[in-house]
Amino acid sequence: MKSLIDNDVYWGEFSEKDMDEILLMLSKDKYSEAKEYIDKKLKRTEFIFGRARSDFLYCMDLKKDFVCMDIGCGLGVHTFNLAPYVKEVHALDLSRKRVEFCEYRKKFERIENVHLYHTDVDHLPFPDETFDVVLMNGVVEWLGERNHNSNPRDDQVEILKKIRSLLKKDGVLYIGIENRFALTYLHNAKDHNRLKYTTFMPRFLADFVTKIFVGKSYRTYTYGISGYKKLLADSGFNLSRTDFFVAHPGYNLPQYLIDYTDISAFRFFIMNAYGTSKWASVLIPFIKHDWFIKIIRHVFYSYAIFAKK
Repeated sequence: MKSLIDNDVYWGEFSEKDMDEILLMLSKDKYSEAKEYIDKKLKRTEFIFGRARSDFLYCMDLKKDFVCMDIGCGLGVHTFNLAPYVKEVHALDLSRKRVEFCEYRKKFERIENVHLYHTDVDHLPFPDETFDVVLMNGVVEWLGERNHNSNPRDDQVEILKKIRSLLKKDGVLYIGIENRFALTYLHNAKDHNRLKYTTFMPRFLADFVTKIFVGKSYRTYTYGISGYKKLLADSGFNLSRTDFFVAHPGYNLPQYLIDYTDISAFRFFIMNAYGTSKWASVLIPFIKHDWFIKIIRHVFYSYAIFAKK
């Protein structure tokens, strides 16, 4: 592991105390015990070691000579699922302990083509046009918390421009991210600051509410589909070479990826996913109409985006 920054944070799928316990086991070469702890106590085996969370990789034409980067690699689920299909994966995270976990996993699973870094997006030790694929799964929404600009969107654009420069001519940036206008935010889902309804608010109002209830500014910007298109265009990506999918039930477990532009695919998906639900009698009369599909596709939870230069 290369550590390129002094600051460190911990956040993750379980407590830091549990992470320390796992790292202690790993330091004593007790990999099987650590995996059992993850499975039995934390119930996180599939989340960390499962393959289904990386199903978006099937939408990429991966080649054995590809050099890839996983930004915000966490505990390495996408890093290690990608590694068998490419030449190299360079994986980085802000949390030293999460990177340490990946380092142990690399060691015990005898994986040679993964390279790990404790760093942030401002300290990437790579020249331009290095990567064929860059993954930013659940990352872009957090870029505003760099706090380099008064407007969080400007932080997002700065980093996306930087990532674009690191991509080769036909390189692909994958983004997994929430939809700001998802219907679930009106029901029970909370935003990245653990508050309800702020994603629907005007930014200034969301900022005011977040400062009152959380004591910080609202900087975790997400968007609807048109907002992501503009964000990527402003960052220099070619929208004519960018594909947008709805990820269902979410980008962290993309069991279905539905082409945002394919109305027939959406109709087929809705009929099969919800045709037997209690809402079926309400939905079915409308599903045959294209206008209804064009509206309802805007309220799904998250997107999978494949952007090219």
